[in-house]
Amino acid sequence: MREVWLSVKEYAELKGCSEQNVRKLIHAGKLKYFEVRDTIGGASGKAYRIPLSGISRKLQIAYKKQGIEQIELDFTPLSEDKPVSPNLSDREREEAAAWKGILKEWNLYRETSEAPNKETADADFIKIYNEAHADEEPMKRGTLYRKLKDFTDKGDAGLVDKRGKHGNHRQKLTPYIADIFEYYYLDESRKTVKLCVTSLELELARRIKKGTLDKMPELPTVDTFERYVKKIPMPYVYWFRNGEKAYIGKCEPYIKRMYEDLSPNDMWVADNHTFDIMLYDGEKPVRMSLTTFMDVRTRKIVGWCVTDNPCADATLYALKKGIKAFGIPYTFYTDNGREFLARDVGGNGGFRRKKKPKEGEIKPPTILDDLGIEFVTAIPKNARAKGIERTYKTLKEQFSKLFDAYTGGNILERPEKLKTVVKTPGRMSAIDDFKGFVDTYIENVYNKSPHGGEGMYGHSPDEMYAKLLAEKRTATEEQLEQIFMRRSNPLTVEKNGVNVVMYGETLQYFDEYLWKNYFGKKVCVAYDPDDLKEVRILDVEGRFICNAKLETNLSYKADKETLKEKQREKKAITKTVKNYKKIKDVQAQDALSLMIDSQIRLLPEVGISVKTLIPLFNTSSNAVKLLEYAEDATEEIDWTRGLQVLARRKNNKGREWD
Repeated sequence: MREVWLSVKEYAELKGCSEQNVRKLIHAGKLKYFEVRDTIGGASGKAYRIPLSGISRKLQIAYKKQGIEQIELDFTPLSEDKPVSPNLSDREREEAAAWKGILKEWNLYRETSEAPNKETADADFIKIYNEAHADEEPMKRGTLYRKLKDFTDKGDAGLVDKRGKHGNHRQKLTPYIADIFEYYYLDESRKTVKLCVTSLELELARRIKKGTLDKMPELPTVDTFERYVKKIPMPYVYWFRNGEKAYIGKCEPYIKRMYEDLSPNDMWVADNHTFDIMLYDGEKPVRMSLTTFMDVRTRKIVGWCVTDNPCADATLYALKKGIKAFGIPYTFYTDNGREFLARDVGGNGGFRRKKKPKEGEIKPPTILDDLGIEFVTAIPKNARAKGIERTYKTLKEQFSKLFDAYTGGNILERPEKLKTVVKTPGRMSAIDDFKGFVDTYIENVYNKSPHGGEGMYGHSPDEMYAKLLAEKRTATEEQLEQIFMRRSNPLTVEKNGVNVVMYGETLQYFDEYLWKNYFGKKVCVAYDPDDLKEVRILDVEGRFICNAKLETNLSYKADKETLKEKQREKKAITKTVKNYKKIKDVQAQDALSLMIDSQIRLLPEVGISVKTLIPLFNTSSNAVKLLEYAEDATEEIDWTRGLQVLARRKNNKGREWD
């Protein structure tokens, strides 16, 4: 005989007590019961059922004597212990719990329904259930009975839908097919699943034609592949379909940094950000960028520059602004952008350096070297390491979105009204006005707003900076002006001085002292980008040599006086060269005479003894007689006629002299 279950009211009437007393017994654990959901009108949404076999024998007899019709249910109470599968996932446990709730409601409805029989009660319950869950698959009476039987036999595991999970059917999506499909799907072209399946079919046909595959395998449907891609681990999908940067930003584990061991000005981090705003430059819509320096410990923005071109000049401007206001930091931390790795800023170091410096090559000191700032670069494509990216996200949400010409961060965020706004200059801010808005936001909003970052404890950047600052390295205005001058690569001093290429133009700087003392040698040029009329000339080790002025090229139509002035300058320089030795006022013997005299003094006096003398001429010859006559002559001899005769006879080769 199947179990009979009593309601709280029936048990109270049977025992002769109040329903409240029965509930106290239930709550105290003195009465066996199971809990069901009250869908009829229970105030708490709960109802209790007490098994007849669980009450005293005396009450069981009293119940039977009353002649009350016993309601026999072909339903096993859900409160009884059932086998629980240890392999159920959270989703499967949730599915089993939902079905247990449905079965309890079904049981309760059968007990409380006034239907003439169970079949009618079941039909009414299914109708009510389907009306309440119109968006789901319709419930059937056979489904309820099957789920009840499965739960009775298997417990929670019997309530889980195992279709397609039993593993004993013929699998169409084999590892062989899945690997080829993944080859096409895991690609940065981001092909759709359907296109990847088409590519899979073409590849299989190619392999059949080539002979590496016997026949075309039976492929699953596109829906099967759609379900399959959801099982591919997300890090793999991001790496192959979205790229390394997306993988690093979304999936790669990161190192959580400690901020408490830093002090203000220990480390400043720098980066560039393009505003998602269209501005008006007087002619057309443009977008501007922001170069920012942020103190890592306090998140305070200490220096910034609004520019149309993030470059080394903008970086130095923002750094100089921060140093003037808050002192010199100990460490400068950036990514590997070219504006930070310029030769005179970061020293062309970081991860962009490909060639090792040549042996003996002199590396000119950088601006950071002169300031005593250590330069550190982040690992490429590791934006999270800098921390300033979160600041730019705040800037976008709190500042950029306030502008009528907000463009959005991507095509999906782009407002529809932007097409109209950019055609109306009056709806876009002017660049000069925009720079003022940026200054106001950073100084009065961002730096003064509570910050929820690590180690900030809800304080604003200004508060944390003022609270923790213990020391500050400073420099005079004059020192900063000299240090922050840009520096060129080593240049050779030529005829007209040094030629410096700046912003696509070749500028020529000349100084007479530079030309005379460093012609053909390497020097560096230090300059202020805002004033190029005069530059400082330094040696390759950074020592000051002189100042040089900008030389203007003469036009072909230059007037006579201008040309004469240039010629006079040229002659004056040449004259200084010519008079160089005269200015020394040193008198000395010429070098040839010095050499001959020195050699003569060094030669020893050697006596020569000859045993045999061979005369060049015969003593009987007329020439010898003539010479003897000349030696004995007492009067001056005119040799003119004699020389003419000798010349004629010399030309008569092989003949004796007369």
